[in-house]
Amino acid sequence: PNNPDLLSNYGWYLCKTGREAQSLQQFEAALANRNYLSPTKALNNAGVCSLKINKVAEAERYFLSAFRLEPSNTVSSLNLCKLYWQRGDTERAEFYLSRVVKDVPGDRLPADVLWLAIKIYHKVGDIAMETSFGTQLRRYHGAANEYASFQRGAFNE
Repeated sequence: PNNPDLLSNYGWYLCKTGREAQSLQQFEAALANRNYLSPTKALNNAGVCSLKINKVAEAERYFLSAFRLEPSNTVSSLNLCKLYWQRGDTERAEFYLSRVVKDVPGDRLPADVLWLAIKIYHKVGDIAMETSFGTQLRRYHGAANEYASFQRGAFNE
């Protein structure tokens, strides 16, 4: 009960097996331990689990806490980008996306992230960035469903 790594890992297990509310208790217990060396991981996982049970405000709080602890953590930035995009806050989504793409080379970005970038830049009207990410999506994930959606111009799906 005093090992924050085990508490966090058990929390993730609970989350992945449909016991999200219980998982949050485990993450909180891990975070309460001052000796815990990976609080950003637990905060991001708690945010993901919160989203699974529709606790969006709680998820945002966890993700923002993770971002404040470690602003260079791309997982935190990507989680915030996705959350704000789903909420319709394109400006904030673009801010956190820019932090992800500056730290991760295009060939290492998954198709869903490149597609999200395309949709964000399409919405803000930045055709140059939209085209650049479209090129990366074609180059690295040409067989992906996201590329097919891009080719169809399905920006609102």
